[in-house]
Amino acid sequence: MTLQERYQTMPDEQLELIALHEAGDLTPEALNVLRAEVRRRSLGEALGSAVEVQTRPLSPHDVSVLVEQVRQQPCPQCGRRDGPVNASIVARATGLLLVTIYEPSTSLGCAGCLGREAFRAALFTALLGWWAFPMGPIRTVQALGHNITTMRLGMRRDASKALIAYVQQNPGEATAFVESHCR
Repeated sequence: MTLQERYQTMPDEQLELIALHEAGDLTPEALNVLRAEVRRRSLGEALGSAVEVQTRPLSPHDVSVLVEQVRQQPCPQCGRRDGPVNASIVARATGLLLVTIYEPSTSLGCAGCLGREAFRAALFTALLGWWAFPMGPIRTVQALGHNITTMRLGMRRDASKALIAYVQQNPGEATAFVESHCR
């Protein structure tokens, strides 16, 4: 099976994941096949832009411009535009006697949505995080720390470190997010 045939048989979701997150790691041949397949399926200009941004290194200026563009979009959780989009780490800890499941994730949204998400994660963690030895209490405190920081994010007007890191690590996804709201 050729590379072109392989991409043609992929479901849209898998092709979109490659375009959003892996385009920068592809060979020039694979990149050309990906571009052609995205155009053939009419998956949108936002996805094409996501591929292109991953083909070159981003300067600090490029990152800061993209961060500001992300901040000006509607909240990806509630769709409202009454505050800038930001990002934060929201974490959950679940204790299961000898095993602790610790799940930190970067979340994007307005201050209100991030605060609500962090509150729910903190409540979950406060109830279920402690029930493992020895890591349950440690991971619970760690998760609660992330969530309290996120709940305080609403008081900040500047871009968070988590948003800057998100854009640096996911330039394709950030570009597609911006492009999808500009058209």
